[in-house]
Amino acid sequence: MPPQEVQPPFVALGAMPMRVLLQAYSAAVRRGASSVGTLDLLCRVALYAKSVPPWLLAGSNGANLTRMVADPRRIPARRTVRELVSEPVSEFDQEVRATLREVEWRIHRQPDRRLRKSDVQDAGPRPRWTPGVRMALAGALYVARDNRVPFAGLSHLVLGMLQLPGCDGTQYVFPYEYARLSAIDRLRTEPTLRRTDESYPDLDDERSAIRPGSGSLLGRVAGRILARASRLSRLGPILVGVDVEARRQAVRLGHDVIGPLHILLAMLTHDATLAAARLRVPATHSSRNRGAGVLRTHGVDADRLRALAASGGGPEEPPAEVLTKQLSSQRPGDPFTGTDVVTAMARAMEISLAYRHPDTGTSHLLLALIEDDAGDGAAILRHLNVNPEAVRARVEQDLRAAPAAWQSPAGQ
Repeated sequence: MPPQEVQPPFVALGAMPMRVLLQAYSAAVRRGASSVGTLDLLCRVALYAKSVPPWLLAGSNGANLTRMVADPRRIPARRTVRELVSEPVSEFDQEVRATLREVEWRIHRQPDRRLRKSDVQDAGPRPRWTPGVRMALAGALYVARDNRVPFAGLSHLVLGMLQLPGCDGTQYVFPYEYARLSAIDRLRTEPTLRRTDESYPDLDDERSAIRPGSGSLLGRVAGRILARASRLSRLGPILVGVDVEARRQAVRLGHDVIGPLHILLAMLTHDATLAAARLRVPATHSSRNRGAGVLRTHGVDADRLRALAASGGGPEEPPAEVLTKQLSSQRPGDPFTGTDVVTAMARAMEISLAYRHPDTGTSHLLLALIEDDAGDGAAILRHLNVNPEAVRARVEQDLRAAPAAWQSPAGQ
């Protein structure tokens, strides 16, 4: 087993910065813009002025930014030189690129109500993200991490932007250097920098399903419905979240097919998101959803899996008969689910039934992925110098310890 390294603290863009990115990109597609810059982002931030300190966008600046949203022709088409100059690659460069790839996919996959299908299906070039946007997002992640905040909010995003003196957004609100530096010093003392944003991706459905008796009346009703749906489908809410996360990770990596590596990566990233959002999984669910914990115990982490994915490329496209079954649920840009994952999902449900568990969790799926020593799941672990047999033994031990939902028939 490889020695476990100290992992850096979790940090990601929260719900509000992601909303701003989605809206800015959607607006750029709608008006046929060639790029999305920091001023485009700042216009969208102005719509949520209550999420940043009131002095930041006060007066005519905030009003003019809001007018630009209503009439995009007011947004200058030209970009300043500093907006287009790339800085040295930062440690968050890979995360930023993956995030922007996800934003593009979400808009082209499911256009918002103001976009026509022809707007996103046109063969013309897509709007590019300026280097200024990329650097502002990296700056937001640095600011959030320095303040020990897991999910960066709009204040972190604006501070990351203000640290770029020549970008369009900064030049618009603080064209003079002394004013920019003063704003940075003042913003660094604001309490909003020490408050985390809402989690992204959204975890409300899982929160309701794993804790159906908590929250508002509507939330409790929704939770009971989701919990019942999980039992009927045999897919537990944590596993459903991992399934969605695997598709997201494939998109962020630029892969067209979801393979075992994406599932393993999704187990780790989804578990990290739950922990960062302080969503504690109760014992009634955690006993059969220990896939991420087992992987971490044996030295498998998300960074190692991402590096392996980047060096090896995506899985092979599944056969035509497998593709055909998935077409009805696919949207533009969605990755297909590979044969190994389809087979593993079915096998995981069989394992869950064999252990008489109420639904299928990540532990069942992890065992299904590495059950065949000649399969891709086991090969991935060996590539990371992890013994698949040791992982299997630990997962089987966890599953035997998880309580059964019904008694076995007499004599069996």
